[in-house]
Amino acid sequence: MDPQDLQETIHTKLIKSGERERLKELLRERLAESGWENEMRALCRAFVRDKVTSSVRLDDLIKVITPRGRGLV
Repeated sequence: MDPQDLQETIHTKLIKSGERERLKELLRERLAESGWENEMRALCRAFVRDKVTSSVRLDDLIKVITPRGRGLV
């Protein structure tokens, strides 16, 4: 079984068992407890504040913030 097939099988089993939603909720709780949400909010605000003289595009915000957010996890 190739890795893609294995990933799809696991994903399907997680959905059918309801574990996927439980894991997503657990992740949300842990991120909130760790202050990750607040840190991401602050990073977004700082990005927008620094771009006050030019327009802020969502794509630009996502490109800058996503790597930082992943690094904080």
